[in-house]
Parts: sequence; C-alpha cells; structure tokens
Amino acid sequence: MMKSPSLAKWLQVCLITAILASTTSHATAQGESYKRAASAITDAKQVSAAKRDVRRVFVSDGPLTQEDQRALKRWYGLCIFAAMTLPSAADRPDQFPKWRTEIAKQLEAVREKPSLHNYIRDEIVFKTLKSLSTGNYNPACRYNAVLILGNLNETEARVNGNPYAVPYAPAREFLLKLINPRNKQPQAVQVAAMIGLRRQAQLLRANGKRGADKEIVPPMLAIIKAPVPANDLDHDAHYWKMRLAIETLGAVGLSGAAGSIQQVVADQKLPLWVRCAAAESLGELDYRNAKNLDGEAIIKGLGNVALTACVEEIQRIKRHEEENPVDPDANRPRFGLEAQQVEANPAVVQARRVLKHNLGCVKVGLKGVGAAASDQTTLVASINSQIDAIERQLDDNPETTTPQQLLEKIGPPAMQLEQAIQ
Repeated sequence: MMKSPSLAKWLQVCLITAILASTTSHATAQGESYKRAASAITDAKQVSAAKRDVRRVFVSDGPLTQEDQRALKRWYGLCIFAAMTLPSAADRPDQFPKWRTEIAKQLEAVREKPSLHNYIRDEIVFKTLKSLSTGNYNPACRYNAVLILGNLNETEARVNGNPYAVPYAPAREFLLKLINPRNKQPQAVQVAAMIGLRRQAQLLRANGKRGADKEIVPPMLAIIKAPVPANDLDHDAHYWKMRLAIETLGAVGLSGAAGSIQQVVADQKLPLWVRCAAAESLGELDYRNAKNLDGEAIIKGLGNVALTACVEEIQRIKRHEEENPVDPDANRPRFGLEAQQVEANPAVVQARRVLKHNLGCVKVGLKGVGAAASDQTTLVASINSQIDAIERQLDDNPETTTPQQLLEKIGPPAMQLEQAIQ
C-alpha cells in the first residue's frame, strides 16, 4: 500500500526492533524465564535429512501416509517451530525471516495438492503456532509465530486461475482475538497480528470479497481512537499499531471509516509518518456510498500534511547546516576526473527521499477524496499544483544541489501551499 516500500520497510524494522527489545528487557527485569522445546532439532545433518524426507513427500503422487505425516511433523515441528523457542534463535534474528520464507514457499509449492497443503497448514502450522504465539516463549518466537499465521492462505495464488491468494479465515479469527485488549497480549504479538490482518484485508479486497472483512473494522477503529499510553516505552508500539489500523481500514475500503481517518490526518500532535499513512488510506476508500462527507475539511487536512512534510524537512536541513558548517574548500572549482566524482549531499538525498514519499501519500489521498468531492475541484487542483511544483524542485539537479539551495527551491511553493489551505 505504501508508495515507498524501502522507507516503510526501514521504519518497520526500526520500530519492531525497539518493541521486541522493550518486551525482552521488561521480562528480564521481572526475572521471567521463557519456555523452550527440549526436542528441537538443530544438528545440521539431521536438519538436512529431515528436509530431504519432506521433499520426498512433496513429490509423491500417492495419498498421505503415516510415514509422510511423521516426516512433515519432524521437519516443521522440530526443525523449525521447536527451534524457534530456543535462546540461540532469539540471538540470531536473521534466522526467523528464513524460516517464514521457507514455510511460505513450501506451502505454495504444494498448492495443487489440496490434501497435502491443508494437512500442513491445519494440522501442523496452525495448531502449533497458536500455542507458540500465546505461550511463555521468547518474544521473537511469539512475534514470528504470529507473522507466519498471518501469511496462511485458504488457497495459494495461481490456483484455479486466481492470481491472488485467498487468506485463511481461521487465522483471521485468531488474529482478531490476539488484538482484543481483554486478552492482554504483549505489544509485539499485537503488532504481528495487525500486520497479518492488514494482509488479509488487502487480499480479500483483491479477491472481491470485501464483505468478509467487515469484522476487522471495529477493532481497527478502536485502536485509532485509543489514548496515547502514559508509559513512554509504549509510544512506538502505539503509533505503529495506529498506522497498521489505518492501512487496514484503507484496504477494507469502507467510506464509513473516513471520519476517523480524517481525524488522524488533522491531528498535528501525531507523528508525521502516521498522518501520511492516514492521508494515503483516505485515497483507498470507496466513496460511492459515502454520506455527509466534508470534502473541504478532508482536502485541507491533506494539504496540511503536505505542508507539515515540507516544514519538517526544512527544519531538518537547517539543523544539518548548523551542525555541519560548510567547508570553504567545498565550493572551489573542480576539473577533469575530480569534477566527475561529485556526490550528492546526504542531507539533500534524505530530504528528497522522505519528502517525495510523504507528498506521494498526500497525492493518493487527494486523488481519492477529490473524485468524491466534486465541488472541491478548484481546491484540489491548487494543492496538487503546489505539490507538483515542490516535486519539480526536488528533481532539479539533485546531485549538485546544496542544502541551502534546496531550501531556496522548495520554500516558495511551500508558502503557496500554505496560502492555498487557509
């Protein structure tokens, strides 16, 4: 959904790392010890042998035998899931994405064998990971267990001519339980569950089954409206959950969520990255049956997000200039090979990347809302015109632009934008 996957991915990694570290530190301070599976297989030769046995099962055309079931349980249950509970796995977080990818690829590989696919999914993966995700296991294990659950499918992509996977409904029901406040799950578990629910909503919409995801809406609205926790350590998780809830509502696409998302767009106390997610989600809603839509307020709110994005980057550049005085030698003439080795200023590179991403989110919102608010075409055109002007300035010789020159370039259209939304 996000228009800059690399930036969104970087942000997600940073926040999840902080959340997992906070959860682990809290447990350590409380003197908690985590459960581990004593039967885990970690010996490389035994793991390789178990994997060979599973491949044999995958290529077999006969019915699933008891020997096949034992091979599958040994591979998934002992070589992966039991290994996830060990302290050594928590100390090597790079291993978890490999396990997640392996499971997803193997389920996809047997997509044309429903009995085998469903046995692995229902009898091994789903049952085992429900236990791991709610048991007293290390936070990294629980977080990744929930991520795997969120990736489960009823049918994989490219089955029966459908280019999209159909998400697994039992997993959706379980993920909704995990984010229910009454169940008091750790923040890391809740964040992982919401990542899965966002995926489910996106796939249901892609499959034209939007009515099936209405049960997702009430808890997402509740998360958006939840107060900021008093504990500063919980702020990262709170805002990340808010962003995931907003993106999920955008994927569901019901215009009834517009009012709640608009409030996020308009709240200048919230982090800009949360407001940008809300701006983009407003553009994803289906406004065909919208009632009492305050188009002018929503559009001006979107313009304010664009203006705030400019102001934040201008302030960031000014701080960079203060902390990094210009080298007198930097502006001397350069010739020959030296002239060809000019590198773009890192402050300019960062400002361009962040600002283009944030302005892109606003443009998505303007496109969606503007189509529904036909009486606001002049306002939408005015805001879009200034955003386009800023983007042109960002693309004007970025390799040789200095931070001060970038300020001079984006300042005038930013001021025009401010006037447009008064």
